[in-house]
Amino acid sequence: MGLGKELRFLLLTTVIFSIINSYVTIFINLYIWEKYHQISQVAWFNITMLIFWGVAFTIAGKIFTVYSLQVTMRIASLMALTAFYFLLAFPNASPFLWNLSIGASVGFMCGTYFMSQNIFISFYGKGEELNTYFYLYTIAQQFLSILNPIVFAIIIKLFGYATSFIIVFSVVCILFILTFYIPNVTLSKEDKEKPFFRVQNPWMQMQKLRSFLSSCFFMGFLLQFQLLFTQLYTFHISENKIIIAGLNVLYTILTIGAYFFARKAHIPHTRQLQWGVVLMGMAYLLAIYPEPLNLVLLNVFSAIGYFFLITNWNSNQFNYMRQFKSTTLTKVIIGREVILNIGRIIMLLLIAQVKEFSGLTYQGMIIFILACIVVLFFIEQKRSKVEKKQTSSGVSL
Repeated sequence: MGLGKELRFLLLTTVIFSIINSYVTIFINLYIWEKYHQISQVAWFNITMLIFWGVAFTIAGKIFTVYSLQVTMRIASLMALTAFYFLLAFPNASPFLWNLSIGASVGFMCGTYFMSQNIFISFYGKGEELNTYFYLYTIAQQFLSILNPIVFAIIIKLFGYATSFIIVFSVVCILFILTFYIPNVTLSKEDKEKPFFRVQNPWMQMQKLRSFLSSCFFMGFLLQFQLLFTQLYTFHISENKIIIAGLNVLYTILTIGAYFFARKAHIPHTRQLQWGVVLMGMAYLLAIYPEPLNLVLLNVFSAIGYFFLITNWNSNQFNYMRQFKSTTLTKVIIGREVILNIGRIIMLLLIAQVKEFSGLTYQGMIIFILACIVVLFFIEQKRSKVEKKQTSSGVSL
């Protein structure tokens, strides 16, 4: 199934934002590593970023009840410019001030943008179209994870950081211009009059919402682990940039192949979710013995498994959220993102304790992430059964 005009436009803006976010994330983390050579400093920057990400997400939700999606998108663009200002203006600041200023601006950039994206998807995406969107989004992310580091590394090597800043600044300007053409989604007048931060008891007490947020919590662990360790495992295989790029190309090609196979064979989404869980479980069992061949197989299995898991999980989440309206929908989206970020922060705190790919701490973390995969799968299975039962009985919110 193809995408409607609105989701095609969102996919375009998301790809542009991903270029900015990928550049900021990769090169800021690289800068911190080169400056301090401490995993803890990298971890604390990311923790600061995620804390402000959650704060910005909540603030953006409140802004959305007063203004519109265009405003929150523009704020995200301005926060991207702020991040570059701090990078240029305070290169020799203390670690605390540097992490705080850069982490806060990047966190606000991500929080406001992803709040806008989630609201947009909730308003315009539904059913099979959501699956198509998340398939294409994940594949685009795979391509950018290969191209962005290589292209900007070449630009920086040949022309210096200043030229790369100008290029990314231009990309931010393009994103800012596109925000004027985004559908002007906002809450209705009646919903604006409802207290935004008041939580209604029935809303918090429903079993399927608790399952929904529990699923987000465990996905936060898995998401952060996958994002960080995919590259760390690749670096552990080889420090040769050509080999690293080649392996990333391999992972992307296999992921795209898996996507077309699943679409061509009309594999049910529930079965794809099961495949994702099994492949990721196999991948992280291999991580217990981090030999080069095992790590290559690990990244192949985890890339394909994560693709099936995250696309279908996201689709299930947004299809579920479609039953909520306006202010309640905004609350649910904020709750989802905050819980995801709490899981990611806890995972980063655990990762900060790991010194090498061996020992009880490392193996304990692998066992923990395997347990998270299993728990996440059972939560999704149970939630799916509850939703089908409630749908058939006419339960609504």
